Amino acid sequence: GVGEEKLPLFVSQVEAAIGYAFDDKYLLLQALTPKAVGKRNYERLEFLGDAVLEALTSRYLYNAHEHDDVGALCDKRVALVDHTGLSRAAVKLRLHTALLHGPWALASPLAARKLVGWLAAHYPEEAQPYASDDTRMGYEDDDSHEEAAPKELSDVVEGVIGAVMVEKGLEAACRIGWRIIQ
Repeated sequence: GVGEEKLPLFVSQVEAAIGYAFDDKYLLLQALTPKAVGKRNYERLEFLGDAVLEALTSRYLYNAHEHDDVGALCDKRVALVDHTGLSRAAVKLRLHTALLHGPWALASPLAARKLVGWLAAHYPEEAQPYASDDTRMGYEDDDSHEEAAPKELSDVVEGVIGAVMVEKGLEAACRIGWRIIQ
């Protein structure tokens, strides 16, 4: 497409990681862009992705745990797609690199430092490339590693799934969503 040669490298890396190539690369960029950066951000796509994950996990649990009551099914669904689990999926897919190389890192250096601190505590090898960056220095001295994963990590997972839904529909979004959360 027009201007695709100027797209960041992480766009093709994300596509390879999720096993889906977007026709509209800018839709994927939107899915990776936090609200703090601008109007074309992942917020609405995250809304769709969250709904896809809820439906997907609900269907799976309904079939896999036929003797469980609704309360038990709800508890299991929450455990499957909780914030921490989605954040770990984001790191597995290397979506954190989009947050740390994109405009978000520049717009919110404190949030970027928190993300690097969380990575350092849970994925030291992923935090290492950012340890010397001035905008993220000092993560060793704060308590970010003791906090929950930055919400932006789980948000981008839901945003990417929502973007697939916008582009190819519910079935494709469920297929990609299932691949991501496994």
